[in-house]
Amino acid sequence: MGRRRRPDQLPPKPRTRAGCLTCRARKVKCDETRPQCRRCQIASRRCDFGIEIKWEEDFVSRGLAFGREGIWSKTGTLPRTPPDPAEWSTIPEIESHHFLNYFTKTFEEPLRLESQTSPLKLQSSAYEDAELHRLASRLNESLEDDMNLSSSRFQKNALITSRSVPLIPHMVDGDHSMLLDYYIQKLCPLTTPSKLSQSPFASLILPFTLMNSSTGILSILALSACHRAKSEPAWKVPAMKLKSQVLRVLQDRFSIEGADKVASSSDTLVTMVILCLYEIIQDCDSSWVIHLKGAHDMVRFRKELQKVPGADVEVNDLTAFAERFFAFHDVIGRTACGQVPLFGRDYWNFGETIVDVWMGCSPELVALLCTITELSRAAYADPSISITDSFVNACAVTRFKLESLEQIVENDQDEFLVISAEIKRLAALLFLNCALYNTLPTTPLVVKLVEQIMRLVSDFVDRGFVTGLTWPVFVAAVELNPYNDELWLDEATGTPIHGRRLVLKVLQAMETSTVSNIDRMRTIISQVWQARDLEEDAFPEAPNNHWSRNDWERYVAPISENINLV
Repeated sequence: MGRRRRPDQLPPKPRTRAGCLTCRARKVKCDETRPQCRRCQIASRRCDFGIEIKWEEDFVSRGLAFGREGIWSKTGTLPRTPPDPAEWSTIPEIESHHFLNYFTKTFEEPLRLESQTSPLKLQSSAYEDAELHRLASRLNESLEDDMNLSSSRFQKNALITSRSVPLIPHMVDGDHSMLLDYYIQKLCPLTTPSKLSQSPFASLILPFTLMNSSTGILSILALSACHRAKSEPAWKVPAMKLKSQVLRVLQDRFSIEGADKVASSSDTLVTMVILCLYEIIQDCDSSWVIHLKGAHDMVRFRKELQKVPGADVEVNDLTAFAERFFAFHDVIGRTACGQVPLFGRDYWNFGETIVDVWMGCSPELVALLCTITELSRAAYADPSISITDSFVNACAVTRFKLESLEQIVENDQDEFLVISAEIKRLAALLFLNCALYNTLPTTPLVVKLVEQIMRLVSDFVDRGFVTGLTWPVFVAAVELNPYNDELWLDEATGTPIHGRRLVLKVLQAMETSTVSNIDRMRTIISQVWQARDLEEDAFPEAPNNHWSRNDWERYVAPISENINLV
């Protein structure tokens, strides 16, 4: 029987768990005085109030109880019951490119509607009603003709040549041979979304430059070195030296041969194509646009020379591809910023539905993109046009043609080319709704199109193929809904797929697997996301008047000048 406590005796103090480690090791009561308890002070011992980590496995191995896991009670000792096995939460895969970084400049100079002057405003001029009537009439006529067109009328020019690649006796430098091999094995496959057809960079440009153009060979070497410098910085200086040689040779040719002869040669256009790609890969700033404008002037000058009797202007598949190269870059770039067209819609024909192996879509799709950008520029320059019957009719016909467009792939076994054409059609439909119908990222149709595009893109990336995705990824990324980032649930794991994380993952995969400048593209996408996040009301209700800028003009166009998305 336990001793009875005297009436004047204080009840025992409950055991505390905040004593110093020294007293706990000696199993004596600590008064918990800090920084040194009284017992340690009297005994001149080191008083440690640190943290002692205990591991359950150590206690179990010694047959001791770990904590107070149901091993005792006031009535006696209870049998020890083993705890339930621990369940660990799945740690998500997180990499450096998954983060959207915010800096002080982001908050000091946010993208605001009232503080930006869009290139649309600066460089656009209003369409007359007659122009819109002409556009609507042309669209209607092409729509009626579609049902009667013979497929033979739109046969695609052959881009694959059977000529073999000769040896290059004048190239003895090992680095040059290495760069040429890099161009053939690495760069050419990155210029087409097809795995069964050769790119024109391999089938047209390479044989021509090997046999007829020393300037073209130098520009190819410079391009290869520039692309290799993205992953191997040591190639940056050789790339600049090779580019400098190309520019010197061109300058000498102009001074010796004269402008007429230089412009008449296919060699000049080919060199300009390669140099344009060089500038896109290197910085993707205004430099590539200078080549684009120069090519526009060159093409126009060549057309004038063709009218001169006796002028020997080379016109062939190679020059046709070079003109289409620059025209396509002009169209795709203008979808982002809405600038004045250089090459115009005359380079594209409605009804030409065969998919081009380099563009990854049909010329008709490009013609529709031209129409969308022209209508968008017209409405921005003069908002009153947007309520006219001719404008509404032109928009409706364009939308119908885009929704019903069937793009034909000559080799139906070319799966990647088929999917690439469909991704671009969906992206064009998304762009049309944003630019002409003032839809928002929260609009159900936009949400659906973004999901469809990113599902196809994700499938491409999972299969190790990212060529030709630059423009569709950009269009889908800038229209992601920031209020609900979940796109779909993974069927295998049940985990949600989030839009921004998926876009950043895709961009990471594209960095060294395309001939585009992904760094510049990622910067613009991040700025759009940040601008939406910082807006107090990112998606205001649709205005009652037609004078307000749409979502694309508000967030995308002001910061997309000189962007290349091919």
